[in-house]
Formats: sequence, C-alpha cells, structure tokens
Amino acid sequence: MRAHRFANKVVLITGAGRGMGRAEAIAFAKEGANLILNDICHDDKAVMYKLSTEDDLNYTLKLVKEEGASAIKVIADVSDSSAVRDMVAEAIKRFGKIDILINNAGIVAGWHPVSQLEEWIWDRTIAVNLSSQFYVIKNVLPYMIKQNWGRIINISSTGGLIGFEGSAHYVASKHGILGLTKSLALEVAKYNITVNAVCPGRTNTTMTVEMMKMSSDFDRSGDSMNIFPNRGLIEPDDVAKLVLFLASEDAKEITGACIPIDRGYTSR
Repeated sequence: MRAHRFANKVVLITGAGRGMGRAEAIAFAKEGANLILNDICHDDKAVMYKLSTEDDLNYTLKLVKEEGASAIKVIADVSDSSAVRDMVAEAIKRFGKIDILINNAGIVAGWHPVSQLEEWIWDRTIAVNLSSQFYVIKNVLPYMIKQNWGRIINISSTGGLIGFEGSAHYVASKHGILGLTKSLALEVAKYNITVNAVCPGRTNTTMTVEMMKMSSDFDRSGDSMNIFPNRGLIEPDDVAKLVLFLASEDAKEITGACIPIDRGYTSR
C-alpha cells in the first residue's frame, strides 16, 4: 500500500464548501491529512451568484470523512479578523497544530469600469480576496513558527498576473496576493516554512459557470479555453494536484513562486 504523503498533517482550507476548495479537501483526505474546512455559508450582496451554503460545506465534510479523514467545519467570514482568530483557536483546540494552510476563499464582484466602481464593492473585494489571506496567515503563523515547519498556499488567479478590463478591483486584489506571497516567503524561510501562490485560469466551479451564464461582460470564449479549445474549463481536481505538490516534501525548495495553471494563457 502506498504511504500517505500527509499522514498526521493538519490542513486548514478556506472556501472549502465547493469548487477548488472541495477538490483540495478531498485530495488531502485521500493522502491521510486531518482537515479544518471553512466557508462563509451565506450570500454576499457584492456578487451576482450564490455563495456556498452550509449544506455545501456539510457535503464536503461528508466526502472527506468517507476518505477516513478526521475533520471539522468552521463557518466564518474570513474577511472578519475576529472570526478568523476564533476559527484558528477552534482548530488548535481540536488538533493542536496547523501544518498546511490553503487560502482559497474569494469572490468576483462583477465588472465595473473604475469611473463607475462603487467604493463599497472595491472595499468588499479587497477584504474577501486579500485581507482575509493576511488575517488567516497572521493567526496561523505562530504555530508554524513554533514547530519550525509549514506550508502556505495562496490561491490567486490569472488576474494576479495580468489585467482584465472592467475588473480593477478583482485584479488589484489578486495582484496583492502575489506581493503578500513573495514578501512572506522571504520572512519565514528561516522557519522552514514555504509560501507559494497558485494562479488558476478559467476553472469549472459554480462561481465561474454562474458568471458565464449571468454576465454579458464575462467573455464566454474564455481565456484558458482558447489554448486547448477542445478541453473546456480547467477542472478543480487539476488545481488540487498542484496545491498538493506545493504542500509536499517534493516541493520543499520552492517558495515565493506564483505558478499559473492556465494552459499558457498568461504567456501570450
């Protein structure tokens, strides 16, 4: 029997209710990890689509337990720093440590030219996509530093590497993740902690599919779909494979990297 790469490791995944977060959770569970599964579980007036529900998060929890993982769910808005402190405290109370952090939570708050972008939409996008990652990292880091080991993987976007017209708020938040990733990687390398970012292209998640249905400004030809035109959307499982690699010992020499999984779209 193949040894599990993440046996006895504790993994915190934000945005675990569905999509990439769920795929990552199942992949880690299959590799022996224990899991803290987070999602907000209510809708947000800044976005056009429905966010994950508690039923969604419960289903992720069910799937990882079927793989034999010990897991808990924590419903919390990670853009709220006090809620993040409580979430991490609950995780430590249950498992005693957090080895691996996957910052997955994020939103797309529509398409708005800067001249028409309402300030509250800008603020909400930055809060959910960027500030949340800082809050979770800040609260998890002391435990990683204490044990002199950790893996932090921040989910950004191709929008962290290039610009999208009408999406300055989203693109700024995703670019910010890369700055956070690179700076933090240098700070914590001495503690045997690696910090990397993943930049997915158009991925087969509820968020992407619903935005393609609802928004005339959402390019239906897709970015990543143009490179290999017969493949459709990138699958969450493929993103999860990259995340697991970065969390593994095979990637111990990789830190401060911002890796696209976009079929070459950002190479153009």
